[in-house]
Amino acid sequence: EDAYPVERHAFEFLLPYAFEDERGAGRVHAFIPEVEYGILRNGQLGLKAPIAGVRETGDTEWGLAGLRVFGLYNLNSEGRTLPAVSARADLFLPVGSLGGDATRVSLKAIATRSWGRTRVHANAAWTLGDETRLAAVEAGHRWSYSLAADRTFFRQSVLLIGEVATRRAVQGAP
Repeated sequence: EDAYPVERHAFEFLLPYAFEDERGAGRVHAFIPEVEYGILRNGQLGLKAPIAGVRETGDTEWGLAGLRVFGLYNLNSEGRTLPAVSARADLFLPVGSLGGDATRVSLKAIATRSWGRTRVHANAAWTLGDETRLAAVEAGHRWSYSLAADRTFFRQSVLLIGEVATRRAVQGAP
């Protein structure tokens, strides 16, 4: 994620799809619609409503896997020496048949630095709250750190991205 919010009074709609097939743990299909709105200069609000299909034995159970409300604020724009820095807060709500039982809060720090059409992003996030019965997808990792680089091609319409990340799902997880 980069440190720049959606422009003021602009909307952004995303519809990613994810598929996981872990040996011995079942399969998960996830559609994660997200809408973001530039509520003010340097700030945005957003909502995610993950829809998941979980198959552990024979049948696949489909349902809403919680709601996620978030806000991002850009603390400073990139300058000659400093990167752009933003803070983000997410609220995970246990809604739907696959939404779990835990209400959780996640806090994230984001930095972005540009060199022409190449940008580097550093993200660090920590999630607080009960870890017993979590949502099937988008539950929030206990902590995560990532470093990414992207390069713009063809009039800013194609982006090549590489990312390295480490994260812990819940306390005590490998």
